[in-house]
Amino acid sequence: MIKFYYTPSCTSCRKAKVWLEKHNLAYTEHNLFAQPLTDEEIADLLSKTENGTEDLITTRSQAFKSLKVNVDEMTVKEWTKFISQHPELLRRPLLVKGEKLQAGFNEEQLRSFFSREYRQIELQETKKAVA
Repeated sequence: MIKFYYTPSCTSCRKAKVWLEKHNLAYTEHNLFAQPLTDEEIADLLSKTENGTEDLITTRSQAFKSLKVNVDEMTVKEWTKFISQHPELLRRPLLVKGEKLQAGFNEEQLRSFFSREYRQIELQETKKAVA
């Protein structure tokens, strides 16, 4: 099952949701503002990254810059607490499938991320079109 972490006002999140539904991929939703992440959930997301914190937060945003922090100097515990206090800094959407994590909306990356499921859906649609 796919876990879909989002915020309602996020344009990329809405695009990802449409993409998931268009491709008939089952998912569970987690609104990051209505249901704050636990420390364990944040640590789990971090454990699924390839590049650590830089995969999960956007350091180019004004919100991040105004905080004047250096996440590279934080311990995992400090970073987890920081994110729990500032969930708006997380890249969105976050899609989790097993041990894999996709941050942000990029259609080509989603095709790769869900490659097996995507191929099966494309095959089904092709069969329907031919029939």
